[in-house]
Amino acid sequence: MTTLLNPYFGEFGGMYVPQILMPALRQLEEAFVSAQKDPEFQAQFNDLLKNYAGRPTALTKCQNITAGTNTTLYLKREDLLHGGAHKTNQVLGQALLAKRMGKTEIIAENRCRSAWRGVGPCQRPARPEMPYLYGCQRR
Repeated sequence: MTTLLNPYFGEFGGMYVPQILMPALRQLEEAFVSAQKDPEFQAQFNDLLKNYAGRPTALTKCQNITAGTNTTLYLKREDLLHGGAHKTNQVLGQALLAKRMGKTEIIAENRCRSAWRGVGPCQRPARPEMPYLYGCQRR
């Protein structure tokens, strides 16, 4: 199998999926590689990260935790992102890529609460007219 991106991660990793999904994955890969090289796409993505999501997020110095030690500890405040989760970046990027590809729906994974709570609000600025699905619910 030939791909634009290296599908293998170390000795044992790889892209092992049902063959019926391969055409869709190839299309996604081509769009992703193209978007990575497109300054206009990158500018739009970075604008959403800055002006919608609130990036870069603050660093908070944790003085009480390290009191009496010779340690300085900072927390990167991902909880301050719009949507309150690190998935904000992923969802914004996926929605922009779906828009670029002319897709009409987004199907989101739903293994964690931050995914279903954050998908809708984060997807809206990139593609407001697009319905999104997670689990078995349409939003």
